[in-house]
Amino acid sequence: MTSPATSGLARSSSCASSTIAFSAIRDLIEQEQVRNADFIRTALPAYLDKLEARAEFVAEAVDGICHGFVAFYCNDYATRILYVTLILVAPTRRRTRLGERLLTRTFELARARGFLRCRLEVHPDNPGARDFYARLGFKPIDARSDAIVLERTL
Repeated sequence: MTSPATSGLARSSSCASSTIAFSAIRDLIEQEQVRNADFIRTALPAYLDKLEARAEFVAEAVDGICHGFVAFYCNDYATRILYVTLILVAPTRRRTRLGERLLTRTFELARARGFLRCRLEVHPDNPGARDFYARLGFKPIDARSDAIVLERTL
């Protein structure tokens, strides 16, 4: 289900309760940052502000608690490339295919807008994420010391 979101949550939301506040997404990100200090490798407050102001989201929440989301940018109509900037699933929902379902819904939204490909970056030291994206058809197209750029067709 796609619906307008509340509290500044940008443009798209897909969730059990039909709306989700950005604060629920922020809470999940901050909890993950406590568990894994390397999760967000840039200044967290500035990154959260950027997400809230510019990103779109596909999320799943129950009773106002976010269990997972995809943050993405689907605004480059020149290249028609969807850019996934962050995907996060709560520890209690991992290995339930929630991440795959959220990405699938994100791909559907982008295709409906005429987008053709999806790109994202993954840290080279994250083999679990690299394997996850490979299973979903992503292929490496570039590599830097801090990130591998992956892409797939939609």
